[in-house]
Amino acid sequence: MKTLKSSKKALLLSLLSLVMCCAMLVGSTFAWFTDSVTSGKNKIVAGNLDVELEYAPASAAEGGTIAPEAWQKVESTTNLFDEQALWEPGHTEYVYLRVLTGYYAQLQGEVRQRLQSLL
Repeated sequence: MKTLKSSKKALLLSLLSLVMCCAMLVGSTFAWFTDSVTSGKNKIVAGNLDVELEYAPASAAEGGTIAPEAWQKVESTTNLFDEQALWEPGHTEYVYLRVLTGYYAQLQGEVRQRLQSLL
């Protein structure tokens, strides 16, 4: 008789826990699909960004700085690393890269022109 009571109690607790799990699943799914977020005054705008990639060889960095004239534009045919290098353990090559936006490149060109006109 005692085992019948304990098995009924265990079955009831199992069913109760199953109902609770289903209720939590439905509640979390409902919360997931009904949630909303507002961003205030932020706007997402699509557009074009004009960027340039420039490089300078490691030999151009003397004293931790790279002279402005050492930077060169990267084209589709530019080889950044030595083609004749023997790629074996311990071989390293360094190339410094920087990405310029169109505005920065335009500003840099204007500054160079003004400096050249002063000299």
